[in-house]
Amino acid sequence: MIQQDDPEAACARVLDWLRELGAEQVTLVAHPAGPADGLLLPLAGRYRARQALHLCPAPDWTAGQRAAAEDAARHLALVLERVAAERRLDTLLHLQRQLDSVPAEELYQPLLDAAVQLVPGAQGGSLLVRGGDSFRFGAVVGYDFEPLRPVTFPWQETRDIWYGLGDAAWRRGVPRVLSRSVVLQDGAGYHRDQQWVDSVLPEVQRLQCVVAVPVLFGDEVYALINLDSFTDPDAFDADAVHVTQAFGSMASLLIHEAQRHAQVQTTARTDALTGLGNRRAFNECLEQAVRLSRSGAPLSLLVLDLQGFKGVNDRLGHATGDQALRQVAGLLVGLVRGQDRLFRWGGDEFAVLLSGTDARGAWLVGQRITRAMGSVQVQGLPLRATIGAATLRPGGTAEALLHEADQAMYAAKARGESLATADEFPG
Repeated sequence: MIQQDDPEAACARVLDWLRELGAEQVTLVAHPAGPADGLLLPLAGRYRARQALHLCPAPDWTAGQRAAAEDAARHLALVLERVAAERRLDTLLHLQRQLDSVPAEELYQPLLDAAVQLVPGAQGGSLLVRGGDSFRFGAVVGYDFEPLRPVTFPWQETRDIWYGLGDAAWRRGVPRVLSRSVVLQDGAGYHRDQQWVDSVLPEVQRLQCVVAVPVLFGDEVYALINLDSFTDPDAFDADAVHVTQAFGSMASLLIHEAQRHAQVQTTARTDALTGLGNRRAFNECLEQAVRLSRSGAPLSLLVLDLQGFKGVNDRLGHATGDQALRQVAGLLVGLVRGQDRLFRWGGDEFAVLLSGTDARGAWLVGQRITRAMGSVQVQGLPLRATIGAATLRPGGTAEALLHEADQAMYAAKARGESLATADEFPG
């Protein structure tokens, strides 16, 4: 009676057939929370019914007619389950294409949104991200995020008590379904603003059922997705658990790819010897900083050339020269603010990008560096710095700022000084 490849036609044919049997009004309703009057035909195929056909008023059928109607509903349910599975797969593939190469932090909310949409019975949820010895909220659906931002959970208690299926299942990403009583018992205990609270979160009180699935990165659990039902204590059946596990596996792949992409990007922009940004990173950051500074915030640049480095290389060897460069890099890191950016952009050349720093501030930073460099020696050989400083002019470009700082450095060299500014030598 039902064409398995056409869900809309299958549904229409079942409804028409039921009306031919005497059903006056047939509607599709949620199950088990459907209307109390009339007759409900649950749409249960391989899994529990989440929808039903509501016949009102209840038809006066024989036992045989009712059995035939129930059989038709079961076949329709199998068709709808197949269609739902295909749609989930399409959604997962679309999500994978959409989120490919997105930074991990930007994955959390769309991943959780998709999980709540795809997993049968899910009405809300949270994605917990591990950092060190604790989990924090990375995304939520159905909750206000702000009160949860300062909340963390000890990772070991999260694994052993909240998840509770053992380390082997934890590392395989096996989902666990938690009933309301288990949620209220095993969900107690968290930190808020680093203060321990020995109770459940207020948001947990309304949960009827939860399915939790670990998200892996390599052989470690990177995150934990909790999907929640607020109304149905039996929301997560075998179908929901199967979908949850498949989604957890896909989330693991996406996060792994995001981390790998980030690592490649970081490596491509990092000087392997010193750990500072390289020339590519410098060019990108300079362009970005110039764009941001057009709002009115000052921007300054220091370019630094080492004096005496060639002698270190020639007399003591390249290995010692490399160590000297690492020593200078470490010194510079300790002399600038956290918001400032450091780069090694040539053999013995460094650059310091000073966001929010005007010309006088740049001069003071340059003086601080030259004073600190005054005491640097490499096996008795002195190592000094010549610095050129420049501040972005109104309407200025990244190229112009770099040129002015470079010219100031060469002017300082020509005068035998350690520091000069572009304002002295406009170009």
